[in-house]
Amino acid sequence: MIKDGVAETCATVGTGSFALGGALNAGFNTFAARFTSGVAVYYFAKTTQASLNGPKYEYGVGTFTSPSTVTRADVKLSSNANAAVSWLSTDTYIVYSAASADALAALLIGNMATSKPTWAQAGFEWLDSTAGIGTRLIRKLWNGSADVETGRYEGMPAVYVPSPRLYFRDTGTSGATVAATDVGNCIDCDVTLADRAVTLPAGATLGHGFSVWVYGYGSTGNSVVLTPGAGEKINEGSVGATKSIPGGVLTRVIWDGAKGAWRTGA
Repeated sequence: MIKDGVAETCATVGTGSFALGGALNAGFNTFAARFTSGVAVYYFAKTTQASLNGPKYEYGVGTFTSPSTVTRADVKLSSNANAAVSWLSTDTYIVYSAASADALAALLIGNMATSKPTWAQAGFEWLDSTAGIGTRLIRKLWNGSADVETGRYEGMPAVYVPSPRLYFRDTGTSGATVAATDVGNCIDCDVTLADRAVTLPAGATLGHGFSVWVYGYGSTGNSVVLTPGAGEKINEGSVGATKSIPGGVLTRVIWDGAKGAWRTGA
């Protein structure tokens, strides 16, 4: 949402969306050349020295729509008492892509705020300081539709605790092969009618302490059957031997790099 070297002429009158008129000159890009349609953008609109009505400016956050429109969704600062400038037909002005002072400040202090900034995109992580900096900071990840808590700092007794939130990957009746990207997640299997196999990755390639949870739902009479990689074992069992986890029992499986074996709590 922040790009360098973007400047376009504009002749929009009033307070509506900017209808861009093309790159200022050969030294600048258009918004379309630097942004994809639908993304949030910082903009800065400013009159030129040739403008007949004196200096005017407007700085804010909007949305770029291809091929040449920028909305004015959130005006941050302007010569019109920080409201949208009502541009006149006799104004001569340029619309730039600009870095926000708000964004730069957020980066410098670790995105700490009492509310998520309006320009946040999916994947933006921030610190909710609503309770006070010395009391509680909640680390949140904006996924595009909701904030997901990933951890929190408690001022008393001054500790940071990762969120215990688990992501459950439901594999149904097909069983599963654990992937490196499943670290910290839970593999759900439907054991209503039969045991389901969960094949573990090569622990030696994942590193000491890699862990995953497993859970069988639908029956306590059937099991999730853990199968280690070639040449590896589970707990004190034989190399290659499987281990059954009864349905209804949530179990963590951890790679013990020191002993070269998987460990379970069941």
